[in-house]
Amino acid sequence: MSAGGLGEERYVLAVCQFEPALFDKRTNLGRIADFAGFAARDGAKVVVFPECCLTGYTTGPEQSRLKDLAEPITAAGTGESVRALRALAESLSVYMFCGMPELVSDAVYNSCVLFFPTGASPRVFRKVHMWRAEANVFQVGALGSPERGPRGTIAAMICYDLEFPEAARSLALLGADVIAVSTANMEPWAEHQDVYVRARAMENNVHLALANCTGPIGNSRSVGASTIVDPYGHVLTRASTDEEVVLLAEIDLGKNRVARSETQYRERRCPSLYETLVEETPMTATSLP
Repeated sequence: MSAGGLGEERYVLAVCQFEPALFDKRTNLGRIADFAGFAARDGAKVVVFPECCLTGYTTGPEQSRLKDLAEPITAAGTGESVRALRALAESLSVYMFCGMPELVSDAVYNSCVLFFPTGASPRVFRKVHMWRAEANVFQVGALGSPERGPRGTIAAMICYDLEFPEAARSLALLGADVIAVSTANMEPWAEHQDVYVRARAMENNVHLALANCTGPIGNSRSVGASTIVDPYGHVLTRASTDEEVVLLAEIDLGKNRVARSETQYRERRCPSLYETLVEETPMTATSLP
């Protein structure tokens, strides 16, 4: 048995649901530190935060302000907030996924950054699928690859990426055991979130942890409902719509292995029959409303 009485394939994961202050990084850094501290004190080894929680997320014309708040993450001249979050993860000895706009030269990405308990250079996951006018602000990212976590491997997707089965399947085929979803999902998409968070976990035999925000988003409102799901699609814990909360669940990677042996989804795939998945289609990201 490992420290804390958990088996060698188990650890505690936390998702943090709160209402970020729009365009106020200083306030949000303080709230992230508070929530991460609560999670760490309760034994969490991995902590997941919502999409763009460093800056707040919005829609419409004011979304362009997120460009001005973007910070470099891995290059020389790393942003002040990034340095603070890196130090926070190290001080709490946690792996921490945090959503923020990322500046790379003149390009801005909607990114989920993985900070390490060792203080190592952060790992960046960038949003691939743009939601409506996001393409006016953010560049299309590329799927990252899983990283070693406290046990097994961890990876991330961002919001709308959850609704594309190819994204989660790609991460699972690259070896992800746990997929974090950093989101700012809003009304009327609560049912989509509820279905997809379970489906992505079930069809890939992985644990999935979704952290959503609360409060207003542009002319809509967040649906909240942050959730942690096991590889059978069982909901381990779920928040309500409006509560600000730290949810914790024990992750058992042994379940992944058993679920895979029972379903054999990966072994029984027929990739040669799926050519249409990679064919060019008339609708592109730039043609979306």
